[in-house]
Amino acid sequence: MINPYSITLATMAVFAVMVSWDVPWARLWIATIAWSYLVSSMTWDAIGHEAHRFHSFVTMFCDCVVCLIVYHAARERWEIWLYRLFLVSVFSSVIRLAGWLDTNILYASLLEIINALAFIMISGVGIQDRIARHGPSRAFRHRVRGGGVPRLALRAPRKAPPWHRA
Repeated sequence: MINPYSITLATMAVFAVMVSWDVPWARLWIATIAWSYLVSSMTWDAIGHEAHRFHSFVTMFCDCVVCLIVYHAARERWEIWLYRLFLVSVFSSVIRLAGWLDTNILYASLLEIINALAFIMISGVGIQDRIARHGPSRAFRHRVRGGGVPRLALRAPRKAPPWHRA
């Protein structure tokens, strides 16, 4: 079922792909997030609103898959922040499964906000990468000493290797 939230997230995903086309791994993360959202939404539409515990389990599983993929393949700090963002989604599903979050609208809103923040983060990294690659315009020269664009800490390499490589 297509709703305004799905259209908004699809628009955000397309925008994120457009602005972060040259950022390594960004398209993979966008596709992984879109897969998680599609599976979760199709499960919600298929089972109905009564079986919300099963839907929460499916959402938790999909977000766990996203977390594991991002964590193991992450090379830069922004990808670790993306991993942490989806950990919040996993924990919100755990809270929902435990019965502490009973309202559907609050749970759905939390998941939508997390997905939107992920697309905003990827878009921001893509925009920052484009600005750094093409040089600063006159509008940015007064903000940085010397006229250059600083390399944000998000694009820096991750500090600690994954646990399976340490």
